[in-house]
Amino acid sequence: MDLFVLREYDVPHAFVDSERPDFSSVTIVELKRPMRESYKEQDDEKDPIWQVWRYVKRIREGKVKDRTGQYIRVKDTTPFFAFIICTLTPRMEELAATNQFVPTPDGNGYFNWHPIYKVYTEIISYDKLMRDARNRNRCCSTS
Repeated sequence: MDLFVLREYDVPHAFVDSERPDFSSVTIVELKRPMRESYKEQDDEKDPIWQVWRYVKRIREGKVKDRTGQYIRVKDTTPFFAFIICTLTPRMEELAATNQFVPTPDGNGYFNWHPIYKVYTEIISYDKLMRDARNRNRCCSTS
């Protein structure tokens, strides 16, 4: 991953592991307050799906600057990945359905490919994120 964007206190941050301007991919992570229900459909301030998709659109249009004040440039073919980490409340599930997300096989999230913005998006529950992290980092003992 070459670019990681995280919204913290409504201030987007970009972290890049190299100084080269050509990114092989872009990843956006949106964290939502647990148990939040106040999502408004297609509202950039209240709908996390539209928040990440609009951010992808702004990056693709060359309207987002890096930490040095330079505009971030990506190719039309640059793959984008967006992850929304949240509680799967009934409202969040409704937004996922409205935006044609498909449930993950384990039932703990949703995924979607947006053909216009060219972004793969996943909605992941906090519970799944924590469970997967514990499983991945579990120490193995040999007896």
